[in-house]
Amino acid sequence: MESVVPELEAVYREAIASPFRSSVPRSWEELEREQLIVLLGRAYEELRDRTEHGRPLIDERGGMLTHEQQRGLMRIAARPWLRRPVLGSIGRLGASGPAIRTISP
Repeated sequence: MESVVPELEAVYREAIASPFRSSVPRSWEELEREQLIVLLGRAYEELRDRTEHGRPLIDERGGMLTHEQQRGLMRIAARPWLRRPVLGSIGRLGASGPAIRTISP
């Protein structure tokens, strides 16, 4: 036991003599990083929920509309005088009601 005392004293002296290194800034940086990850996760979920209904039309992997068609629809939608007559009639096709029958040749 007596041999441990000088070794322990040396460890204490070394710890006291070593330069001060605060872990507080690193801890705050990690906390801010975690908060950012949470915010980004929430923003992603919100964006996904808001765009879920339109993804089949615009998805890059098998979407129904080309980029040119998407841009054309955005241009129509940006002009109120054009949006109502063009997109209004298209909206009526999607309204709930009896299914539209197609005639097979």
